[in-house]
Amino acid sequence: MSNQYVENGFVVNIAPEYRDIICPVFNNGELETGVAEIDWLIGKYGIYRFEREFPASERYSNTSVDLSGYYIVEFSPLHRLEDVINDFSSCQCIEHVERIGVCPVFAIYPDDPLFSEQWYLDSESYVDIDAPEGWIYEHGDASPIIAIIDTGVDYRHPDLINSIWINDGEVPDNGVDDDKNGYVDDIIGWDFVHGVRGDRYEDCFIEDNDPMDWYGHGTLVAGVASATTDNGVGVSGVGWGARIMVLRAGWGWGPYGFVRMDFCARAIFYAVNMGACVVNCSWSSSNSGGISAAVSYAVSKGVVVVVAVGNTGDEYSHYLASRGDTFCVAGSDMNGRRAIFSSYGSNVDVSAPAFSIMSTYRRYLGEHIYVSRSGTSMSAPQVSGLCALIKAQNPSLGGKAIMWVVHNSTKPMIGDEEWEKGLMGSGIISVENALCNEMLSSECANREIPTEVGVVKILSVSPSPSDDYIDVMFSSPCGVLSADIFDISGRKVLKRVFNVSGGEGEFSILLDNFNSGVYVLRLSDGIASDTMRFICIK
Repeated sequence: MSNQYVENGFVVNIAPEYRDIICPVFNNGELETGVAEIDWLIGKYGIYRFEREFPASERYSNTSVDLSGYYIVEFSPLHRLEDVINDFSSCQCIEHVERIGVCPVFAIYPDDPLFSEQWYLDSESYVDIDAPEGWIYEHGDASPIIAIIDTGVDYRHPDLINSIWINDGEVPDNGVDDDKNGYVDDIIGWDFVHGVRGDRYEDCFIEDNDPMDWYGHGTLVAGVASATTDNGVGVSGVGWGARIMVLRAGWGWGPYGFVRMDFCARAIFYAVNMGACVVNCSWSSSNSGGISAAVSYAVSKGVVVVVAVGNTGDEYSHYLASRGDTFCVAGSDMNGRRAIFSSYGSNVDVSAPAFSIMSTYRRYLGEHIYVSRSGTSMSAPQVSGLCALIKAQNPSLGGKAIMWVVHNSTKPMIGDEEWEKGLMGSGIISVENALCNEMLSSECANREIPTEVGVVKILSVSPSPSDDYIDVMFSSPCGVLSADIFDISGRKVLKRVFNVSGGEGEFSILLDNFNSGVYVLRLSDGIASDTMRFICIK
């Protein structure tokens, strides 16, 4: 990774003879230091921060190293860093100037032996979801609960058994509904399937408290979302430590799996009432059987309902994917573009890898194994796992806030026709971008994803081609604005965050560490975003 630097700030060391003179204060809203040449530069460049880097250093330091002259300087993003540094370097009162580097920490790689086969978590091609880099910021814990509504889950699988949610309000096997939720002995969830025809040996006749997976689909989904990570066994789950609530609403019949809408509706209602913050729906749907009411109930309670868009390979949406208040996930391939089988459309919120996804599995007669499968069913639980990580990092965030953090921290799918038409959502999810996001604050807890688009607009990027810097003209409401630049592979190469007062504005970005190539600038205010390409030639 090339060196990166703060674009609107640097550090100065004041010359010894001026250290007793300089005294930064705000006078009638104007920053002054008492040194004329610095005060002139403050006005010229809109400098709004000039403060000691090591406060009271003379009190604590008893060595020959003098830190009293170091000051942090921050200025308006409308000016070029190089120009400001050059002017400060020429000041008689400045001993030297230092840029502020932004350097990566070392990623966390779990010891699960099959992690190296999970390309979608970590890959050098930048089309993965940046899981190790994101786990630096948040491992997750056992407090977030992901409800896997599916064909059940092999809760005895050695890579899942320690991730299974336990209902502490229920006394095991006493035949009593101890927590008064309407279900007797529901220790790890519930099996809602009854009265259907399924495969031989599969439990399809009565609902009960044993949501074992006979078909295998739900076990795959559960492993992607939150297989126990860093336990020296099998695979790694995106959610790392999040718990899995097992809710069986589906069954197998030959090579096919099915869910019934009334089973799913009841499972969603159960999940919400028992504390799930995320519900994963890796199946098709219709507006029937009470599913509409159940999802509306979940959304009203701040639960994120994650839905796989489907595998028709065309612009198609089933009911849950097209509602607008669920989180619709499409599938990407190993080149960072739409997987050929993935459905797409304007209803898609984000994308996640869908091809050759390694996960937990239960063979028909109960053998606990690992297999690789493809489909958007594998994309959705990656998003569910990420939502659980965000919830663990900031429990105060509601469902809508979690959704827009994920939505506005994705990586672009450069060169993908459907993405460039707005039919693959905002891009491929990034665990790293989401978990180191400035938007993860308590003030965001009740913020909503608006239905209106185009709130943020990039008006121009010039010059293009450029070898030195670009000027960006934009329009945006007031608030925090994030500018991210990605190279042609989708790798983020620069990030800037600054405040805007609303309306149209302009800022500059230095390209001194950029290589020749095509880049994409994405501007976001945490609610809406806009993208534009530009060319750098060295």
